[in-house]
Amino acid sequence: MRSRYYNVTIKRFINADTERGNITNGKSLNRYSYVQGNPVSYTDPYGLSPLDNPSAMAHILFGLLGVVPGLVGATADLANAILYFTEGKYTEGVISLIGGIASVFGIPCVDKMIKAGKLGKYAADIARITKLMSNTAGFLINGENTIRQSMDMCHKYFVDKKGVSAETAAELALLAASVLGTYLSAKGIKDSVAEWRIKGKVGKSGDVITDGGSVKSSTGFDKWLNKGESDNKVYFGIDKNGRAVYTGITKQSKSDRLYQHNRNGKEFTDLEVQYDGLTRNQARAIEQYYIENGPNEKNKINSISSKNKYYKQAMEWAEKYIKEH
Repeated sequence: MRSRYYNVTIKRFINADTERGNITNGKSLNRYSYVQGNPVSYTDPYGLSPLDNPSAMAHILFGLLGVVPGLVGATADLANAILYFTEGKYTEGVISLIGGIASVFGIPCVDKMIKAGKLGKYAADIARITKLMSNTAGFLINGENTIRQSMDMCHKYFVDKKGVSAETAAELALLAASVLGTYLSAKGIKDSVAEWRIKGKVGKSGDVITDGGSVKSSTGFDKWLNKGESDNKVYFGIDKNGRAVYTGITKQSKSDRLYQHNRNGKEFTDLEVQYDGLTRNQARAIEQYYIENGPNEKNKINSISSKNKYYKQAMEWAEKYIKEH
């Protein structure tokens, strides 16, 4: 306490901060300023150096939670954006806002609404784009937190020669949270990019590309699997008890296909789209897998015969695809 004195007339400190500042942070080099000119985000109870207020820790926690898919991530990103805007950090606020809006599309009920609506045939692409946007925003926010915390700690302990204390454990915990958020976001970006390469696309080597990498298979199977437009979807028929009792594939809208089923006596209450953006043979492979392994009670017609020369490879592909999605 009483390390510096403030003159209310000239609105300046009349003596310099005893801390010389950090060359990596230009604002800290002004030794006559208070908390580097940012009293909204920092406090300085001892008159020596700025300390993060709870909002800084909130940014770190929101950044980590923002990586979680769906409602949790969307809520955390939007809360982080609001906090940044109130602090006047508009760049970070916009990034968090973009991430939050993108995460909204990952909420199951929103995803189902898109699949059931007029944009249903674009649902897979929308999901991939928004997932990439959300992860990129998370990477930028968590990465910035990681860099800032690392530099502050390096300066504190190696330049200012501060001793290790109980505060150090809290700093390391927050740094670990930022590093974890950065890692998970980077992994999410990698997975998102990989999804653009799969969906039945064939690699240069002639292999089928999946989220897990390349799956060796014959060129003939590749061509068969990827033949045609990627405009098919696999769905479950839901009975009045809420059970999935039928597996089917279609290019139609969900409402049109549901109407056809019920006109033919199926009495489904809903169709739940499981996978979209598939070629017909990809959809057939997944349908056949579900016909054999469930959930399925009412569809007794094989989509791919066991005598088909690609039957075994199609079942292996479908099983791996389902596990990875």
